[in-house]
Amino acid sequence: MRTIERILSKLDSYLYTIKRDTKNGWYVLEIGVPASWTYKSTNIIECKELGGNEKSVLVQINPTEKGVSVDSLLDFAVQVVNNNKKVEKMREDFELKMNDIKVKLEEEYEKFEDEIENIEDSLFEKKETKAKRVEVEEKTETE
Repeated sequence: MRTIERILSKLDSYLYTIKRDTKNGWYVLEIGVPASWTYKSTNIIECKELGGNEKSVLVQINPTEKGVSVDSLLDFAVQVVNNNKKVEKMREDFELKMNDIKVKLEEEYEKFEDEIENIEDSLFEKKETKAKRVEVEEKTETE
């Protein structure tokens, strides 16, 4: 795979356009990303939101000064995609972990409730047994 293809393949399904800004003499990228993703301008690369909806946003990535290559813009776009994918993966993993903990806590709570119920039942059984013994003893003494 060639160098440009390799870099562009990392932006599959995100890269919308690469344009040449002839007025300023640099390239401008536009990428489409999920609306929940974050991106931030740097001192040499600017991110502008061009529009979007609830699910996705079109972001323009362009230099703020001359001398910034298209390679730098592509690397920046790849970094935006990779970092947000990493964050999504971390969130998914955390959500799975929290669900596992929730299931374990529910099981532990059920065990706790069963244990309490058994203790309460055994308390009443002992009292009933003692009460019967007292009744039996009273009957034998009076007879």
